[in-house]
Amino acid sequence: MSDVKITRTVGAVIDNADARRVVENAFAAIARAVDERDTDAFADLYTVDGVLMTPDGALIQGREAIKDAIGRFMEAGLVKQEAWLTGLVVADGLIVEQSRTRGTVRSGNRTTSAENNCIVTHVLDDGVWRMHQDIWNTTSGSATDGSY
Repeated sequence: MSDVKITRTVGAVIDNADARRVVENAFAAIARAVDERDTDAFADLYTVDGVLMTPDGALIQGREAIKDAIGRFMEAGLVKQEAWLTGLVVADGLIVEQSRTRGTVRSGNRTTSAENNCIVTHVLDDGVWRMHQDIWNTTSGSATDGSY
């Protein structure tokens, strides 16, 4: 999606293109971590006290808990994660991402994908942009039998 609504607050230092690049780099790093089954790389994208708030109401807090959770998601069959940026709020030291994602899970011959709406806060953490709060809700899902 190329049509991304960007809202800036007074005092925002990072420019729109750089803010968008921060989020798109996070998308690529998440996809790579899932593809490579690298729970450490996935967890390192979050602040030490980062939070995942999942559609089922779970609150997963802290980098170690996030690492454990993504490991369980992968064990349950998560094989692919895709994301599309739909909006940004750019502030001083804070980027709020609005996005759509699709997670693909494979179990045996069955492949299921779920689409989600997400709100993620990115903060500058010792000079590195990391996700701090990540909340999503599932909007649709589909399943197929056969090859992926």
